[in-house]
Amino acid sequence: MSALDLVWEAQIHREVYIAILNSALKTPGSKQRFAERVGITPQYLSYLLDPYNHRTASPDLAKRISDALPLPGEQRLSLQEHLLLARERRLQGKEVLSLELTERSVDDCISRLRQAHQLATFATHPSLAKKWYRLIYEVGGELLGHLHSKTHSLAFVEVCLLLHDVQCVLNRPDSALYCAKLARSVIQSLEPRDFQQDRELFDTLEINAIRAEAVAYHNLHLYQEAYDCCLQAHSANAMKNRPELWKPHLYRDMINALSRKPRFAISEAEGLANQIRAVCEHRGDDFAPLLLLLSNRSLGEAYIEHGSLKKARRVLRAQLEQITQIPNVGPLHRTLFLRTYGKLLIKQGDSAGWDFIRFAVRIAHEAGLCHQIMEMRQEYGSAVGPSSRVTV
Repeated sequence: MSALDLVWEAQIHREVYIAILNSALKTPGSKQRFAERVGITPQYLSYLLDPYNHRTASPDLAKRISDALPLPGEQRLSLQEHLLLARERRLQGKEVLSLELTERSVDDCISRLRQAHQLATFATHPSLAKKWYRLIYEVGGELLGHLHSKTHSLAFVEVCLLLHDVQCVLNRPDSALYCAKLARSVIQSLEPRDFQQDRELFDTLEINAIRAEAVAYHNLHLYQEAYDCCLQAHSANAMKNRPELWKPHLYRDMINALSRKPRFAISEAEGLANQIRAVCEHRGDDFAPLLLLLSNRSLGEAYIEHGSLKKARRVLRAQLEQITQIPNVGPLHRTLFLRTYGKLLIKQGDSAGWDFIRFAVRIAHEAGLCHQIMEMRQEYGSAVGPSSRVTV
């Protein structure tokens, strides 16, 4: 089995034992009492119940946990087995990853991780995205520990950026910012002339490291810092050499940061969106409609923040009618658009907006988009429910 397969199997065992424990410890205060009974802190129990935490129960602790629950004998044995296998498969995954790095090239390992990221981003079903995000988080973290920023500099930077993206999804903007800054510091320490054969990759990593900082700052609600990073990225070599490739990404980052500043000129956001539209219409490839969707979603957010609700509805409604025909729309893209459209309807007093918000929450839960869930919970609280009639 590959390291990815082993890590995914470990995650399945983890999810099963978490479900069993959560089912048995539903009453208020039961988790704290249970932790005391098995001889661990409530904090450590919370680590074991966190799907994204690396900690696993030792064989002795697994037995104490299973023995302490009032479960039938077979269920206790099953719980203990899942606790043990979650640990065993994760350790095996680490060992196999080390072996793969000796038997395969670093480039091959990076390629597989890059493919996992593509599968997560453009997954046809949210649950598949959740699987790949978790694998990148787990395997990427292990892989980064095996790479040296001096001997595998570009690979090191790329893994940092892949981890940054997943940490943003998992609502860890602090760790995401660290990975972005680490990637940027490494790329800045290198001489571009030493990478002539990989110059396009070098330039791509350089601009993405700056953009990664912008995204992390945005998620930390530091919008001026995010906007400043966008301005820095604007002078990167990749932007100068291939503006048709990078304008849609960078200018959307700029609209996102701009629209959250206390004061901004809506004309600036419109001007950026118009340039994105011109590039997308000229490109005409399979990803151009997706880039235009994301751009219009960001422009719609800017209109909403500016109070121009009629303009927002015009832009967003046109995209809503086309979204099912747009290729490459992944769970995160769909969640972002539904959030914005739902927000617009709610601000206009249309109760149908709640259906869009609830549907966005449902997709986010299925895909493991923790950051999106947190933001919607903060914005709408208990009004956000688990179901929706929307079928976009």
